[in-house]
Amino acid sequence: MNLTISGSLDPDYFAYIDVFVFNTETYEVCKGIKAIIDTGAQDCLVKQSLAAKLGLQPVDRFKALNPEGGIVESDCYKIGLILDTENFMDTSKYAVLKMGTLEEEAFPADMILGGTFLRHCRFIYDGPGREFEVQAVL
Repeated sequence: MNLTISGSLDPDYFAYIDVFVFNTETYEVCKGIKAIIDTGAQDCLVKQSLAAKLGLQPVDRFKALNPEGGIVESDCYKIGLILDTENFMDTSKYAVLKMGTLEEEAFPADMILGGTFLRHCRFIYDGPGREFEVQAVL
C-alpha cells in the first residue's frame, strides 16, 4: 500500500489522524478513531476500551520499553488499521498490526502509532504550519 495522508496538530501539538480499525476475525469496524503519531514511541498501542469494543482477544503478551518504568508487559492484540477512510472498501489500503495495550484510559487518543508503524513511512512535520504528512508504504 502506498498512501499519503495529511493531517493537523492538536492543541498539544500531537500529530494525529482519524482512522478506521477492525477486528481481523469478525470484521467489526470502528470509524473515526483518533490515532496519535508518536515518533518517540517504539511500538503501537491501543486502549483497552477500544480493544473491548472491537471484541478483540489477546493474541500474545507484549513487552515494551517504558522510559519511566523499564520493561512493561501488557496484552497484545492483532488489529486492522484502515488509513484511507475515504476509500475504505479498497482492501489494498489497510494494514494489520500487533499492538500492545495503552493502559492510560485518559490519554487523548484511542491509539498510538509508534515505531513499528512509522518504520514503513516517511513523516514530514511542520510545527509552525500545524500540519504534517505521512507517506505510508505498508
